[in-house]
Amino acid sequence: MIEKLDTLKQEALKAIGEAPAVEEIDKIRVTYLGRKGAITEILRSLSQLPLEERKQVGERANKLRAELEAVIDAKAAALKQNALRENLQSQKVDISPRLAYPFPQGHTHPIQQTIQEMSDILGSLGFSRAEGPEVETDWYNFEALNIPPDHPARDSQDTFYLTGHKQLLRTHTSPVQVHVMETQKPPVRIIVPGKVFRNEATDAS
Repeated sequence: MIEKLDTLKQEALKAIGEAPAVEEIDKIRVTYLGRKGAITEILRSLSQLPLEERKQVGERANKLRAELEAVIDAKAAALKQNALRENLQSQKVDISPRLAYPFPQGHTHPIQQTIQEMSDILGSLGFSRAEGPEVETDWYNFEALNIPPDHPARDSQDTFYLTGHKQLLRTHTSPVQVHVMETQKPPVRIIVPGKVFRNEATDAS
């Protein structure tokens, strides 16, 4: 598995270096880092490996993912800058890219940085990162988690229901556990960072 990661790294870096446009960079990002990307698939398969190998592969895979994210972001920024420069030159507008966009380069949001750091740490311990739909059915969000119909969490004051109360905006990420267990045999070691929706007017944070 380590050898496979090394091969993926070489392939990805070569593809990024040769990418002629931002559209190609986006395809590369999906190929390696997307929900069904090569590195994501490896992280999802960690539970099938022996413990010692799982730690090594998890740490290497998370490190590679962070490295590729940085390289892809840098390449995309450079391609966008080149495209802007070519566009300005073709229009013969006497204005520099710095004046067209007089702001410093942006950074990853602190919340996203925290989620990524937590994912990397837990990934090195053998946990894989799982994702699921934000619009859920009542069964996945409540029934499958042993939350009965008379539970206060089902009240419309606490849960954002959609038409007919058959679908809702998930109130927690626990439903993803059910989705994973439907397709993966135990043991299951996952973390599920993501958005949830609750009507908590007293504490909007």
